[in-house]
Amino acid sequence: MGSSQSKFEHSQCLKNKLRKLPFEPPRDQDYNFLAYQTGLAKDAIKDLFENFLQTHPDGRMNRKEFCDLYLSLRKESPEIILGLSENVFHALGIKDLESDLVSLREFFITYALTSRGDIRKKLEYAFEVYDTNRDNALDLDEVREAVYGILELFEPPREASIAEIARDCIKNVKITCVVKKDDFIEGLAQNKDFRNVVTIFQ
Repeated sequence: MGSSQSKFEHSQCLKNKLRKLPFEPPRDQDYNFLAYQTGLAKDAIKDLFENFLQTHPDGRMNRKEFCDLYLSLRKESPEIILGLSENVFHALGIKDLESDLVSLREFFITYALTSRGDIRKKLEYAFEVYDTNRDNALDLDEVREAVYGILELFEPPREASIAEIARDCIKNVKITCVVKKDDFIEGLAQNKDFRNVVTIFQ
């Protein structure tokens, strides 16, 4: 009971934080990371998102637009991406899958974490997204929020719940007053259950 309440509180806090972030245009590091993950030219990716922002100046999209944008970056079965989008929208606290919108920032983080690529590079990118005040450190609550938020994008293995994996990951992270990027990456990358979940699409 205690752990499920804790899970709810942390994931709700994360959803609220991500949902309330003001619109931020794509950064150079976003384009660089997507170029690394997709193998596409950085200029082609930049053109794709600049065209998207011409028709969506607030950077928000519905589920169909999310899937179309995802498929522009990764050739995959539309059925697989549709199923993935349902998981993503639920993880972000979205109730109406057809009407509610997600932000471009939410698209970037979910694409980064659910597509192929080196787990350490994914975690580095995730750290930078969750480090909303740009101080290159996360406090313990932010680490919990990041771990829960990442895991909720996926179907966790049956033998371990999200709360159990998150608790174990946090235990492995070197914590002083704050958690630095390298400690965050290594603490999570070394956790077998966490790795099995976030590399499900490899």
